[in-house]
This record gives sequence, structure tokens and C-alpha cells, in this order.
Amino acid sequence: MVIDLEHMQGDVTFEDLELGRDASASRLPFVAGQTGVYSQQATRMTVRDLRQRTSSLTAGMFRLPGMRVSATFGRRECF
Repeated sequence: MVIDLEHMQGDVTFEDLELGRDASASRLPFVAGQTGVYSQQATRMTVRDLRQRTSSLTAGMFRLPGMRVSATFGRRECF
């Protein structure tokens, strides 16, 4: 999963975590970022009680049981 985010909050567990890797040197070349940009990578991530503001998200598989989506004009946080 690749997330371009402004804010993320929740109870997170990472497996095989790598912090501070240059985004251009991603383990998955098709999701590599720009040279000189900070990134982190993990083989597995579990998030409970997730709250996030993102501008983009890409994932090979993403499970969201009970998910609800709505859209409104203006800026209204969903949490």
C-alpha cells in the first residue's frame, strides 16, 4: 500500500519495517517515489481505529469491512 497523506492516527502494527529509505529505492519499483523523498516500507501493516486524511492511496489488496463513503461540498472532517 502506498499512501500520500497529511494525517494518520490509530493503533498500528508493522512487520519488517524499514524507515527512512529513499522513496526512489522502493522494493516495488512500480510505486517508487521521487529521489530524496523520505519513505517507510513494511511487508505487513495492521491498523485499528484508523483515521486519516490522504490525497492518494494505492494498494494491491485493501479490505474495508463495514465501510461507508459520502461526499459533501466544503471541508468537513469525517472524524
